[in-house]
Amino acid sequence: MAENSIFMNEQSGNMPTPRSEKTDNEFPFQLFRLDSTSFEMPTSDPLPRELDTGGICLCLRGQCNMLLNQQQCQIKAGDLCVFFPRMMLQISNQSDDFEAYGVLTQTGIIREVDVPSSAALFLYISEHPCISLDQAAFRRIIGYFDLIGQLESIAHPYCNQITRHQLMIVYYEILNIFQHGKPLTMHTQSRQEVMFRHFIELVSRHHVQEREIGYYADRLCVTPKYFSSVIRAVTGKSAAWWIRHTVIIHAKNLLKSSQLTIQQISDALQFPNPSFFGQYFKRQTGMTPKEFRRKSF
Repeated sequence: MAENSIFMNEQSGNMPTPRSEKTDNEFPFQLFRLDSTSFEMPTSDPLPRELDTGGICLCLRGQCNMLLNQQQCQIKAGDLCVFFPRMMLQISNQSDDFEAYGVLTQTGIIREVDVPSSAALFLYISEHPCISLDQAAFRRIIGYFDLIGQLESIAHPYCNQITRHQLMIVYYEILNIFQHGKPLTMHTQSRQEVMFRHFIELVSRHHVQEREIGYYADRLCVTPKYFSSVIRAVTGKSAAWWIRHTVIIHAKNLLKSSQLTIQQISDALQFPNPSFFGQYFKRQTGMTPKEFRRKSF
């Protein structure tokens, strides 16, 4: 992730350094304590950066203004934000007393969270990533994070195992919060829901190079026909729609937040030429890339 991300920089002053767990060559999570000195803010607005992992930010005090997928968001004490891979994040500014917990997670640990209607939850949270916590929920989540820090500080022999379970608790707490406090009835996810989650992960990583349904069906070891029927049944939209949607979000972010030319964006997204890119973009949005860029500014 880029140098001005609030999650990826080394800490300074007396803030704890990030801790991490590694299992089976994965990098499941990192926990950070952040303050206003944890990243430098340039005098001019920084460019948005594409996140390469998911995570959580819980604001403890102060406030921070950010742009998430071109939507302005101000988080203040007691607010929580959930980040997904491929989101575009831009930090605008933060107050001098800004302090927060940040957690980075890889997709492997998130897959262990077993909830009903995971597709609907994913869609809702991705469209509404920030939420205010009530005092009880805020205190609980702070308690989980504080315990992780305490275990690390005393070199607890089972720190990794306890921390992994603590993070699972945090995820269930967050899902409950986003469902407006309604308790979740746990059950084993259907194969169809699991397939959709894996598909979204694959699309987020490979949509620049791969836009054919057959590629994703092959990666998931099913036929294209069955794969397409599952994605439509789970989400109400076709697999092709999800692929196009991801490409267009990526294209819009580049058009709105970078100085790249249309030619360069076309090349970055691996279209054969700018004309093809323009036609593809207009079919999905109703306007050309140049028109979208002019409208954005």
